[in-house]
Amino acid sequence: MAPAEPKPAEPKPAEPKAAVAAVHQPVKPKAPVETRPRASKFVPAENVAAMRPGSGDLFLVPRGKQAGLTRGMVLQVVVAPVKDGKAKLVGEATVVEVFPRRVVVHADTSVHAEEGKLFVVLPEPSSQSEPAEPPAPEEPAAPRELSGRIALRNIGPFVQRIALTNTDTITWSGCLVVIRGRDVYKLDDIIAPGDTREIAMGDFERGGREVPFVGKNRVGVFCAEGQREFPARL
Repeated sequence: MAPAEPKPAEPKPAEPKAAVAAVHQPVKPKAPVETRPRASKFVPAENVAAMRPGSGDLFLVPRGKQAGLTRGMVLQVVVAPVKDGKAKLVGEATVVEVFPRRVVVHADTSVHAEEGKLFVVLPEPSSQSEPAEPPAPEEPAAPRELSGRIALRNIGPFVQRIALTNTDTITWSGCLVVIRGRDVYKLDDIIAPGDTREIAMGDFERGGREVPFVGKNRVGVFCAEGQREFPARL
């Protein structure tokens, strides 16, 4: 019996055309990526406070409630201020603890990467942060003292009059003449310098609390231009 002939080797499967193409296609070198330096941002920094390193990633700032700082407020962090009231912005810091005169802030990692002195930009002062105290009321000026004289005139046994003379340099107007506490007589006309008005004692009427009080044996004259009390034996 003749020996069996060896089986011919099976041909290898052909590689896909895409794979062959990938092997033989030359690889183009990638163009180098152009890196441009990041422009520094400058922000207004006229009102700043220095930051001092605290524990961990915390900083201390010597400003507090009086500067308008509150918990959760986010502040800009800058390096040493430059001219024109602006400074380079390097990050932000969040207020985590507030005290009357200082705060504790948590700063970004970008802030910790900076070297040199760091500052936080403080908020602009606000009139609503602390209510303004009302101005103290001005003390009213003392009324001007009138210049004049009083004379008592008897007409018959029962009629007595008060003669009021204006010896001032100005005209009197809206005058009240008061005697015996709050007995009052209102002069309806003006009294020019040098003029005299006579008022009968019986023409005085009882006045209320709105009438100035005048003591015994006194005649009070109260005008728009000033006032004065004259001694008189009533």
